[in-house]
Parts: sequence; C-alpha cells; structure tokens
Amino acid sequence: MISFTANQIGCEDFEGTLIAGIGDESIGYIMFQRGMIPETGSDDLPYFEFDDQTNGGSDVIKSVELSGDLLIVHTDEIKIGESLFEIKLDANQEESRELVSQLEKIFSGHENLLSINDA
Repeated sequence: MISFTANQIGCEDFEGTLIAGIGDESIGYIMFQRGMIPETGSDDLPYFEFDDQTNGGSDVIKSVELSGDLLIVHTDEIKIGESLFEIKLDANQEESRELVSQLEKIFSGHENLLSINDA
C-alpha cells in the first residue's frame, strides 16, 4: 500500500482532457484523466497513474472512493507492485469541491468505479 498526505491538489481542462492531480512533493502524485472528445479519449476508461506513465493505464482502476478527506484507490497491480493507494487530502473546502466535481466528470459513464461520500 502507498499512503501519504496530499498537500497539492490540482484540477484542469487541458486541450480537451480533464485532469485531476493529487500529490506530495516528497512522495509523488496520483493522477486521473479522461478526454472530453473522441480524439482525446472520451470513449476510453478513466486513466490513472502514480508518479510516472509507466505506473498507470486506462484499464487499471478497480475502484476509487472519496470519503471526506480520505481518497482510496484500488487498481490492478501496476509496475511498482502496488495496487492500493490511501491518500489523506490536506485541502480547503474549495479544493475539495473542485476535486469532487472533476472526478465526477472524469468518471462520467463509469460511475460504478467511483464512490463519493461526504463525511
């Protein structure tokens, strides 16, 4: 299991791709993304990566649960031999709302992979 407190949270729409990044400078980051049009991958499953493209893919997410300030991600085992990520979010209310909104957009059509619970 990889566990850390994220002190950086960023969401953006970059050239037709929705991105949500959560990280810690000393440990690394996780990222979710999905295209908004067919040319950028709107028909694909949401993409996940940990710290590098070699530790990710569009077919590795088993489940994502956001409960209050805790994000738990279950994946198929990725290159580094991990499949469970537990991230405590050090976020203000605005960052938390933005992250929830972005994750809902990224997982649109694949809601079975995403669970959001207010805690």
